[in-house]
Amino acid sequence: MSHKARRLTALAAAAAVIGATSMLAASASAITIPFTFDNWAVWGSLTDKKLNEPVVLPKGSTFNGTSLLTSTATELSGTVTGRIFVPPFNTTVKLVGLVPTEVGVTFTQVGPAEGTLAQTSTANCAGSHFGGLCVTLSVNTRADVGITETGLLGIGVPTECETSEPVAFSLSSTMPLAQLLDEGPAFKGTVTIPSIKCGGLSGLAVGTLLTELMSGPENPYALHIGPNEPSAPTVVTGAASPLSQVSAKLNATVDPDGEAETGCDFEYGTSTSYGSSAPCAWEPGSGFAVHAWVGGLEEGATYHYRVVASNTLGTSYGPDQSFTTLSASPQYGQCVAQKDGNYKDGNCQSVAEKKGVPDHKGSYEWVPGPSRVCVPKKKGDYTSSSCTTKAAKPGKGSYEKAPGSSFTSSSEAVTLQTPGLDRTVSCSSSAGAGEVTSTNTGIERITFSGCEMSGKKCASEGPDGTPSGRAGVIVTNLLRTRLLGPVAGEVWTDFTSAEHQPYLAEFACEGPRVRVAGALGGVQAGDVNVSSATSTTTFTGEEGEQALSSEVSETEGDSWLAPQPSSLLALAGNRSASAIEIKP
Repeated sequence: MSHKARRLTALAAAAAVIGATSMLAASASAITIPFTFDNWAVWGSLTDKKLNEPVVLPKGSTFNGTSLLTSTATELSGTVTGRIFVPPFNTTVKLVGLVPTEVGVTFTQVGPAEGTLAQTSTANCAGSHFGGLCVTLSVNTRADVGITETGLLGIGVPTECETSEPVAFSLSSTMPLAQLLDEGPAFKGTVTIPSIKCGGLSGLAVGTLLTELMSGPENPYALHIGPNEPSAPTVVTGAASPLSQVSAKLNATVDPDGEAETGCDFEYGTSTSYGSSAPCAWEPGSGFAVHAWVGGLEEGATYHYRVVASNTLGTSYGPDQSFTTLSASPQYGQCVAQKDGNYKDGNCQSVAEKKGVPDHKGSYEWVPGPSRVCVPKKKGDYTSSSCTTKAAKPGKGSYEKAPGSSFTSSSEAVTLQTPGLDRTVSCSSSAGAGEVTSTNTGIERITFSGCEMSGKKCASEGPDGTPSGRAGVIVTNLLRTRLLGPVAGEVWTDFTSAEHQPYLAEFACEGPRVRVAGALGGVQAGDVNVSSATSTTTFTGEEGEQALSSEVSETEGDSWLAPQPSSLLALAGNRSASAIEIKP
């Protein structure tokens, strides 16, 4: 069976179990689903603690067995039975002094490997790329370890040595069920190597020497069972989506093939030479899906990108893909009453027509730019405080329209998550103030209160931040805002740094220091195609742009850990000085 076919079979089995659990919610009966391990690969090592020499299992080691998964309305359980085969192989260890000694080794399983599978709390699988049910697989197996040959410089001497009793492995691994069936379990721990006995005339002396060199407790092992031999990651570069004028979400799939993932990045640029990179973020519960938000792009420009991923066995490069950013941006403006306008409604959405043909006989017109407010002014053009009633003669009123570009924002709880650094910053509220500076841009500074990380209060400080001087308070650098879209019919408000670039903030949490860079785009609502002085901006992982990254320093800023993708969750309410309308 091919690697791909095995994976499809495994995932189908996992889906069947999960589906069965759901269907049986109202039933007391149980369903049993068999799963077969057909020549799954076995790899890993057993390290003699005294010699500090790992004995690595050879290629061609396999596991064959079956598992019976039983699902009821409230519980998933199962059993596993199988047999490990390890072909005889040679390895090199330093048995005596520093002289490398070639030895022939056998691993022979004694009796079947038997184990159980039990459902456990999903919290025990937190951080996994896979979602769904979390299970613990516990297996007991025993194996005789034999030494069949020793030699120097290619000259081997047959021996008849093996452990006086089987090496007992008590294996346990906790992971999502889908990952277990797709990748197989990984086991780590320590084991006791029994004394060594040898046959032949010199058996007693050799056995005593080997026992002295090799046997004893707490010898580390690392074993892995998977549907295929480990290899460099399998990677596929996906389509970039969504796109805005200055940002893009790059997508791909990365399968580490059972090995530890050691690196994952997207390379991108205006040619296939790329030149820039962004770290991968794993899609929660997706298994192999990764993405990266990239910002600071040019409008209407074509970019190339690919995914690059590594594990302990090598590096793989995904095929090149390309995308083109959007061009025209949404605009701030007003729909004003005007004779011979292009629109017939107060939100400037319905074009004025005559006999089905657009004309200029409407009563409203769209005026791009910051909204205007009505202020008291001697010799103004209006007599009412709302600037709706004009004076009989120009300049004889008490009010006048003036630029009104200022706005404020506020929110309740705000959370900044950086899974790759295992750090979460939580703030109880935020308040911001800014102004619209053009038809699609503005500036704003935001103050977060009640901020802490791991129970320690955070305060903005450092050369790349705006000091707050108060524990629990983080003040951002001045932020540049911009309207983006429309993306899937939505308008985004995008935030980047306008000072201390590219950092939006730097703060310390009673020791660890964090600095945040990149861009953040929230979904704008309440003033899109509607004239309103109030609106909302929603920041989530599902909508908008999350092109943030965070760095952490444990040395007061002298050195920093590599940037990792971050996401911010918040709902901000906005109030402008006067009614404004965003036109996509």
